[in-house]
Amino acid sequence: MTEGHIVDTQEKARLRAVEVSYWLGVSRSTLAKWRMNGNGPPYHRLGPRLVYYKRSEVESWLDSCDQPAKPSKAAAKPPAALLATKKSKRDDHRS
Repeated sequence: MTEGHIVDTQEKARLRAVEVSYWLGVSRSTLAKWRMNGNGPPYHRLGPRLVYYKRSEVESWLDSCDQPAKPSKAAAKPPAALLATKKSKRDDHRS
């Protein structure tokens, strides 16, 4: 989609797949795969071909996906400890 065709999702209650894909930053085919696999935000059909999403349901789905990231064990170590670990590993290889 070009910038001239960007839709403000806050104004519309119902969004087409192309609008939701742009909003979520995924391709339309990814949305289609999510629908086929039962993943992704809830969707609705209007006839055999037209798929739409309710903005409030997409927002709720996003909120349910939003979980704080857990820091890795390596990130929890202070930099000095990392340097000492790397240094001792180098010393082990030289022996």
